[in-house]
Amino acid sequence: RLEGRGLKNKDGYFGKSDPFVVISRINGDGTWTVVRRSEVVMNDLNPCFRSDQIQLRKLCNNDLHRQLKIEILDWNKNGKYDHMGVVFTTADQILQNP
Repeated sequence: RLEGRGLKNKDGYFGKSDPFVVISRINGDGTWTVVRRSEVVMNDLNPCFRSDQIQLRKLCNNDLHRQLKIEILDWNKNGKYDHMGVVFTTADQILQNP
Protein backbone atom coordinates (compact mmCIF):
# COMPACT_ATOMS: atom_id res chain seq x y z
CA ARG A 1 0.00 0.00 0.00
CA LEU A 2 1.31 3.44 -0.92
CA GLU A 3 0.94 6.49 1.29
CA GLY A 4 2.05 10.09 1.16
CA ARG A 5 2.87 12.22 4.19
CA GLY A 6 3.18 15.99 4.37
CA LEU A 7 2.93 16.56 0.62
CA LYS A 8 3.39 20.11 -0.59
CA ASN A 9 0.14 21.81 -1.55
CA LYS A 10 0.06 22.63 -5.27
CA ASP A 11 -3.45 24.15 -5.28
CA GLY A 12 -2.78 27.49 -3.59
CA TYR A 13 -4.52 29.00 -0.57
CA PHE A 14 -8.08 27.94 -1.37
CA GLY A 15 -7.69 24.18 -1.77
CA LYS A 16 -5.50 21.17 -1.25
CA SER A 17 -3.74 19.00 -3.78
CA ASP A 18 -5.48 15.97 -5.28
CA PRO A 19 -2.62 13.46 -5.43
CA PHE A 20 -2.35 10.25 -7.41
CA VAL A 21 0.50 7.84 -8.10
CA VAL A 22 1.88 6.63 -11.43
CA ILE A 23 4.21 3.60 -11.45
CA SER A 24 6.34 3.06 -14.57
CA ARG A 25 9.06 0.59 -15.54
CA ILE A 26 12.07 1.34 -17.70
CA ASN A 27 12.34 -0.33 -21.09
CA GLY A 28 15.48 -1.59 -22.79
CA ASP A 29 15.62 1.54 -24.96
CA GLY A 30 15.46 3.90 -21.95
CA THR A 31 11.81 4.88 -22.37
CA TRP A 32 9.22 4.33 -19.63
CA THR A 33 6.00 2.28 -19.68
CA VAL A 34 3.21 3.09 -17.22
CA VAL A 35 2.18 -0.10 -15.43
CA ARG A 36 -0.23 1.28 -12.82
CA ARG A 37 -2.03 4.50 -12.02
CA SER A 38 -3.74 4.93 -8.66
CA GLU A 39 -7.01 6.57 -7.88
CA VAL A 40 -7.01 10.31 -7.17
CA VAL A 41 -7.35 11.21 -3.48
CA MET A 42 -9.13 14.55 -3.43
CA ASN A 43 -8.03 17.41 -1.14
CA ASP A 44 -5.48 15.44 0.86
CA LEU A 45 -1.82 16.14 1.67
CA ASN A 46 -1.47 12.82 3.57
CA PRO A 47 -3.11 10.38 1.14
CA CYS A 48 -3.49 6.63 1.67
CA PHE A 49 -3.97 4.94 -1.68
CA ARG A 50 -6.01 1.75 -1.96
CA SER A 51 -4.10 -1.50 -1.64
CA ASP A 52 -3.51 -3.13 -4.97
CA GLN A 53 -1.79 -6.18 -6.37
CA ILE A 54 0.18 -6.30 -9.59
CA GLN A 55 1.84 -9.30 -11.19
CA LEU A 56 5.65 -9.17 -11.34
CA ARG A 57 5.43 -9.83 -15.08
CA LYS A 58 3.47 -6.62 -15.58
CA LEU A 59 5.43 -4.59 -13.01
CA CYS A 60 8.97 -5.44 -14.11
CA ASN A 61 8.88 -8.22 -16.73
CA ASN A 62 9.93 -10.59 -13.89
CA ASP A 63 13.24 -8.70 -13.60
CA LEU A 64 13.46 -7.77 -9.91
CA HIS A 65 16.33 -5.37 -10.66
CA ARG A 66 14.56 -3.44 -13.45
CA GLN A 67 14.29 0.24 -12.54
CA LEU A 68 10.86 1.49 -11.50
CA LYS A 69 9.70 5.09 -11.25
CA ILE A 70 7.02 6.04 -8.73
CA GLU A 71 5.66 9.54 -9.31
CA ILE A 72 3.21 11.54 -7.24
CA LEU A 73 1.20 14.02 -9.25
CA ASP A 74 -1.51 16.56 -8.41
CA TRP A 75 -4.65 16.02 -10.48
CA ASN A 76 -6.21 19.05 -12.18
CA LYS A 77 -9.44 19.27 -14.20
CA ASN A 78 -7.58 20.71 -17.19
CA GLY A 79 -5.47 17.55 -17.53
CA LYS A 80 -2.20 19.37 -16.73
CA TYR A 81 -0.90 17.57 -13.68
CA ASP A 82 1.55 19.15 -11.25
CA HIS A 83 4.62 17.14 -10.30
CA MET A 84 4.79 16.52 -6.53
CA GLY A 85 7.64 14.04 -6.25
CA VAL A 86 9.38 10.99 -7.67
CA VAL A 87 11.36 8.03 -6.39
CA PHE A 88 13.34 5.45 -8.36
CA THR A 89 13.51 1.91 -7.00
CA THR A 90 13.31 -1.76 -8.02
CA ALA A 91 10.91 -4.56 -7.20
CA ASP A 92 13.73 -6.18 -5.25
CA GLN A 93 14.10 -3.11 -3.02
CA ILE A 94 10.33 -2.95 -2.47
CA LEU A 95 10.15 -6.63 -1.53
CA GLN A 96 13.04 -6.23 0.93
CA ASN A 97 11.44 -3.19 2.60
CA PRO A 98 7.66 -3.56 2.49
